[in-house]
Amino acid sequence: MPDAVEIFEDGSAGFAAARKPAWHRLGTIFEDQDAMTAEQTLTAAKLAGWDVRKQPITSTDNFGNGPVTLTVPDTYAVWRTNPVTSKPQLLVNGTVGKVWDPFQNEEMTDFLDAVSYESGAGFETAGSLSDGQDVFVTMRLPEAIKVGGVDAMDLFLAAHNNHTGRKCLVLSVGAVRIVCKNTQDLHIASAKSTFKIRHTAGMRDGAVAEARKALALSMEYVDALQDEADRMINETFTDAQFEKFMIEMCGERPGDDATPKQVTAWEEEVGSLRWLFRESETQAAIRNTKWGAYQAAVEYLDWMAPVQARKGADPELVRARRTLSTDYANLKQGVYEILQAA
Repeated sequence: MPDAVEIFEDGSAGFAAARKPAWHRLGTIFEDQDAMTAEQTLTAAKLAGWDVRKQPITSTDNFGNGPVTLTVPDTYAVWRTNPVTSKPQLLVNGTVGKVWDPFQNEEMTDFLDAVSYESGAGFETAGSLSDGQDVFVTMRLPEAIKVGGVDAMDLFLAAHNNHTGRKCLVLSVGAVRIVCKNTQDLHIASAKSTFKIRHTAGMRDGAVAEARKALALSMEYVDALQDEADRMINETFTDAQFEKFMIEMCGERPGDDATPKQVTAWEEEVGSLRWLFRESETQAAIRNTKWGAYQAAVEYLDWMAPVQARKGADPELVRARRTLSTDYANLKQGVYEILQAA
């Protein structure tokens, strides 16, 4: 169960995506994003037809001449129809209360469609996590941020639904493409604007209009991010400045008391960063800019920084998981902040 993606009885995975497979290589991939209608997205991700519902809980006790069965007041179990077996299935290891009202997966895609109406957004990913307790659907917003007209960052509108009674429905806009639990957590943590709806009977009233207001605030954040990125790509960053930045990022060269291994590790890290900033083709359009320095650091952290994998583990899988971790996101944020102060 890679990063909590639900695996069903027939071995299929609760995940679907447009064009680009997830790192875990699970689920259904649509070559054409335009083919991903709401219905097709839900069906491919095994999210359709769950009919999430709550059922009264009873308790039986042997009393007097025979067992006595009573209904536990205001306490319910959450069930669904299994999308593969079509059989009733207990969905949550826990209970919900009287006011909790399930938000169906179909309602989630309808809600996204309504919020993004006329925006041109298309469905991007959808999935079931933690045995169906958490589900998500994302849409790619139609215009990627262009940094100086040459570098693009995609943004995603995401709906996160929870069937346990412990979380709200959350709508968010962020730059992280959600394909698993780690990326969902990272998307939510890095989102600048979110909108929440409680699971109650009146939750739908006026929600679309309010969510559109929240999305407008998110678009203001996108504009600010565009301005900041454009500023960085238009700001020259010399080799001397990059050398100073590397010392801030990697530390000073190890002293005489360091081991040869420590010295070699430092030299390899600094050498890789220099090569990325000065020579890599991936930096060709943004070379000698502050944005280029940031992208060189990110590329090194994502693809070149050594990984420590246990014997028998796939190093690339370990690298992928590390890249998606919250600690790594914080590390990249630290790099960004160093550059802002440079």
